[in-house]
Amino acid sequence: MIEFQPVSQAFFIEMLEQLLVKEIEEQSKNIISKMQNEYFCDPFDFLSKIKQKNYSYWEKMKDGWEGDGGRFQNAMFHVTAQVKIRQYMNKERML
Repeated sequence: MIEFQPVSQAFFIEMLEQLLVKEIEEQSKNIISKMQNEYFCDPFDFLSKIKQKNYSYWEKMKDGWEGDGGRFQNAMFHVTAQVKIRQYMNKERML
């Protein structure tokens, strides 16, 4: 017979949040990489964010952003996710 150790709900939620952060970051990086290397397009409209944050840099980047060999294809991205679970199975019991 398998004995289950009780796990606090707070510990479980924290562990789940960490797993979700890793998964979201990994999936996001994979999607961005696929867009850069297979489709050569920016469906996320990162270029408009560059325009908002740094107009003079955008002026240099706007031509040739998309397409094979475009600047989007060679751009580097850093992805971070934040996950906060506010409620989890309030009325159900875990086994």
